[in-house]
Amino acid sequence: MYHVAISHHTAELFFGTPKNSIGKTLRYENKFDFVVSAVFENLTAQSSLQFDFLLNWEAQSKLLEWPSNDFKSFIELSPGADLRKINAEINRRIVEGIEKQPGVQYLFGLQPFGDQYLYVSLPMENPMVAELNMCASSAVSRSLFSSLPVSIS
Repeated sequence: MYHVAISHHTAELFFGTPKNSIGKTLRYENKFDFVVSAVFENLTAQSSLQFDFLLNWEAQSKLLEWPSNDFKSFIELSPGADLRKINAEINRRIVEGIEKQPGVQYLFGLQPFGDQYLYVSLPMENPMVAELNMCASSAVSRSLFSSLPVSIS
């Protein structure tokens, strides 16, 4: 059985209240059952992220017919963190594990969340909230950032 986190609005829509929704089952596309394990506050209209439910990685990749291939990890830098040093360390750690291809240059880095729609070049200057825009599982992200001054969400 897979779990799902739903918005406050979705909880009210299907179960009356968020409290009533915990532990209840939602059926998705008349194929898959998900147990509600969490309810999160509704996102504001000003948010660039709009969604009413969240699935875990396994459910997303194994069950859905058309899952998104755009997976992102969001991190918050510790106050006073040196973005240039963090980007250098991210590049060092990731590039070590990549099979090298002739003529291909790899560059990874952090980008301020609000800049994702404006710029594609990396690295950016010292944001406090940034996005690691690469495909990685939570375990890989946690391992990569375990010794860096960041927190992962």
